[in-house]
Amino acid sequence: MTTSNIITREFDKKASEYESNRMSPWYLAHADHIFEKMSFKPGDTVLDIGCGTGYLLRQIARANPQVTGFGIDLSPRMIEVASQKAADENLGNLSFLQSDWEALNETTKTVLASQAPSHVICANAFHYFADPHKALTSMHSAMTSEGEVLLLERAKEGSILSIAWDFAHRFLIKDNVRFYDTPSIIEMLEKTNFCQVQVKLKLKKFFWKNKIYTSVALISGIKR
Repeated sequence: MTTSNIITREFDKKASEYESNRMSPWYLAHADHIFEKMSFKPGDTVLDIGCGTGYLLRQIARANPQVTGFGIDLSPRMIEVASQKAADENLGNLSFLQSDWEALNETTKTVLASQAPSHVICANAFHYFADPHKALTSMHSAMTSEGEVLLLERAKEGSILSIAWDFAHRFLIKDNVRFYDTPSIIEMLEKTNFCQVQVKLKLKKFFWKNKIYTSVALISGIKR
């Protein structure tokens, strides 16, 4: 079974309780922090890669009704739940598509071609990419000129647990999952022709939102 199939099955199982399970406060707090660091103007389009149940996009859509948002996720069940939650809130400016960012289906390609995003978000999903450079290149290509990318990832340099998990995935589990330190992500963004790359937020907390230790960074860049 491929890594993407394993990830899909894992998140299909989590979808119905993704915003209410024991770990949901941790993920939702990340979305809240990202939302606080973003600004929009009428007509902007937001793409959330690995959108889960669409919590962040719903926040954006409620606060910015003139902004269009769409999310993609590997998990069909996550997309079902996200679509239903948006419909329940009458958020007609949101849509959700099941797709693999590293192997986009034709429907998603068509949407991207017709609605180039001015903002691309990838929160807690970058470590799943088998080829992060290719994934970033695809983000860069899809975006409008001077669009903003925001990556929220575990900051490996601040977490023994993330270092251990990275070792486990590389040498024991032997899948595509990789965790990166913040300078490495910055370097990848700059090599993909993003400019003004900066760390917008760093969180280092003990016993926060039901996690023993949290070390994450929110990194942004602008398309040249």
